[in-house]
Amino acid sequence: TACAWTNLQITGYTQNLWKSFIFDYLGVSLRIMRHINSVLDGMIAWAEIDLDAIAWNVQAIRQFIGEGIEIFAVVKANAYGHGDIIIADEAARCGIEYLAIARIEEGLKLRQHNIKLPIIDLGVEFHGNIRSAIENNNELSASSMEYVSELEKSAKKNKTVIPVHLKVDTGMRRLGCALDSAEEIAEYISASK
Repeated sequence: TACAWTNLQITGYTQNLWKSFIFDYLGVSLRIMRHINSVLDGMIAWAEIDLDAIAWNVQAIRQFIGEGIEIFAVVKANAYGHGDIIIADEAARCGIEYLAIARIEEGLKLRQHNIKLPIIDLGVEFHGNIRSAIENNNELSASSMEYVSELEKSAKKNKTVIPVHLKVDTGMRRLGCALDSAEEIAEYISASK
């Protein structure tokens, strides 16, 4: 199983040895060491990711949702600090259909490491980043008519088609269109040339 340990207390001599190891290894200055010592305050956190557990979880989800429904593995922010390339490779091995990122740079990194799965950018990209998404086969998400219009202009300028996913706000109130405007935006996307 995947395990995570947080707030592990290390006291006295062992704590100082651990901090000394970190600082010697990283080669940081005494000034930075004092700052990190105050931030650590005796607490260390790490996560161990069991790739077999990921495979088991994907299989369990697949059994629950059935065939014909695509699963997206969110690997934004370096797969939440767990290693985007490792997790993306494992996702592909497990039969995941899509990877999801938040910034174009994350998608470019995946492509540079020969990740072939379709990638959807959950963020909002503009100008040169839209072009980079097109060139690197990263799909984009949209949540407003204005942004769909921006993507449409970019597609025409680059003489291409941009696959667009409609992002609908399901309650987090961050990104996504309101449910009452989703149908209108979806129709606009479908009619876009």
